[in-house]
Amino acid sequence: LEHKKSGQPGVYALFTADEDESAWRETLHNLRTHLHEINDTLFDDRALRLEANAFIDQRLTDAEGVLDNLQALC
Repeated sequence: LEHKKSGQPGVYALFTADEDESAWRETLHNLRTHLHEINDTLFDDRALRLEANAFIDQRLTDAEGVLDNLQALC
């Protein structure tokens, strides 16, 4: 998928086009950082913010694992 406003390719689009896997991994890392920054503004309570970040981290780690498995198959 791509960014609706900028047209920049998303993680999966980069995954399918990238032969050295650096672009999609970097984009996934940047997404994680961006979502943590959003959580910093949403959650004043540190415990809630850490819980929200852990939720995001787990989902992104799972997604990265799926892409790693796909890459191993191809």
